[in-house]
Amino acid sequence: MLLESNGIVGRTSVDTVWTVEQNLHFRTDGSFARLSMPFDALLFFGDNGGGDQFAFVRTPRRPDVFVWEHETDSRR
Repeated sequence: MLLESNGIVGRTSVDTVWTVEQNLHFRTDGSFARLSMPFDALLFFGDNGGGDQFAFVRTPRRPDVFVWEHETDSRR
């Protein structure tokens, strides 16, 4: 889907599906590395508009969608 659309912005201007660039920036930004556990295993694809991000788990492969809560760095 990312190859076809490179992201989707919803009706409320929330990035329903992130662009490839947004995902790469989020996973490689040094400021997050100092504040959070590593994001290497996650592939972010969107957010809820309030700061929490949604991600697939790349390794180990899982069918779940995780939510990264930005205030606590928890992943559920």
